[in-house]
Amino acid sequence: MSWQENRKKEIEILLELIEKNFSIKKETLVSRCRDKSLVLARKLLMNVLFEVFENDKVTQGDISNIIGRDRTSFIHHRAKHIDEHNRYKNYKQEYDSFKKEYKELLKNNNENT
Repeated sequence: MSWQENRKKEIEILLELIEKNFSIKKETLVSRCRDKSLVLARKLLMNVLFEVFENDKVTQGDISNIIGRDRTSFIHHRAKHIDEHNRYKNYKQEYDSFKKEYKELLKNNNENT
């Protein structure tokens, strides 16, 4: 079973959070559109999954496959994230808040199961 299949529930929770916060459905997220809000949502998704499941043997390909991209997309979004997280206070706050909200949802979900 693949990493994505093993983490299907956690991925769905993150996709729901993206839809709630950005009004972006999964179908739109996996599209080829490069709208600024879509790029930000993809970057958040990839980096949150990587950081939350880093010790879970997740690969760059595992994460990028979720939105129908190859691993070079992950590498690009990871580099941009690190740069912006270190450089821009607003991005750092938005990302950290989004990641915290996701981790809380995971915690609550695990407590309810």
